[in-house]
Amino acid sequence: IPFDPSLVLGNIMDPSKIEYLKRMAEIQQPELLLRRKLKTLMMNRYKINGVLKTLEAMQVKNTKIKATIELEEEIDSLKKRIVETALALTKATVKCEQDKQNLQLEQGQTTISKQIESPLNYSRSEVKSFPLSIDGMDLDVRYFRNEVSDDGSNAHAETVSSHVASQLNNSGIIARGLLGLSDTSTESAADSVSKTLSSQTTKHNIEGTLVIMASCTHMQADIISPCILHPQKTVDAWNAMFPEERLGTDIQSMMEAAADQVPPATAGASKSMHLLTGCAKASSFVGMVHMIKSESTDNTDNSDSVAKAISNQVQQEQFLRSKQGLLGSSSSFAKKLQNS
Repeated sequence: IPFDPSLVLGNIMDPSKIEYLKRMAEIQQPELLLRRKLKTLMMNRYKINGVLKTLEAMQVKNTKIKATIELEEEIDSLKKRIVETALALTKATVKCEQDKQNLQLEQGQTTISKQIESPLNYSRSEVKSFPLSIDGMDLDVRYFRNEVSDDGSNAHAETVSSHVASQLNNSGIIARGLLGLSDTSTESAADSVSKTLSSQTTKHNIEGTLVIMASCTHMQADIISPCILHPQKTVDAWNAMFPEERLGTDIQSMMEAAADQVPPATAGASKSMHLLTGCAKASSFVGMVHMIKSESTDNTDNSDSVAKAISNQVQQEQFLRSKQGLLGSSSSFAKKLQNS
């Protein structure tokens, strides 16, 4: 989902920015479809692997049954489709990045912008939530093993941070627009991941790291309703946008403008002022689960001491029960041993 940080709810907007976002979405669409197709094919491959393992356990796969031969042919065909889709995705990704760069150069930077004061009367207008969007989620989970190398602990950190940066930059599994990240903030997020992992691998014996990245769209959208404009601020905003067609700021001129009694020189003008009165919401999550390698120090002597202690407890319990004319151990004592 393309994103433009200069679009702010309640502020004046340029319609060309919406056209820019539509063009960006059209550029990203082929890559997104191929990425989803590849993901689906790979998931099917994992499922078939599970079926093959089940057949091997049943000793069916090695038999000369016609169905098993056809199954192997289908698996080979699926592998070929995965390779072809991966190749098409690679070409689409290269073309998408080039087209996006050309469009961004055409549009210019959007990180820093200036806007005219909103004509909205904030004291009388309200922001309400309406179920106008959809609930959706894209999830990506990867496990990275901490391979011991000459580079030290930084090798694992660089591998994971590179993965996070690539996922934030592509428009597939984690939509960059949902995260609202610019080039600078993407690098900052990857750098933060790298520093965290470097710190963890230095302090602990990390066996691997599970990286979880998710982006969600939410059904509830924010809508300004009722949308009430401030007369003075509306006229000031119009004059700032169209200085050649200024409106008077005195009471009489504003009353005439409100009643559409404009001077002939400005009658029929096609210029208009657009206000952003609604937006959908999204959220994102980037998390890491570190697997710490631990070694047990228990030995045979320790196990023997535990067994001896349990044996003494059983003997004491049976001695007390025998004095009461009972045999064996009580149920409460048995539960106590299970929980110990």
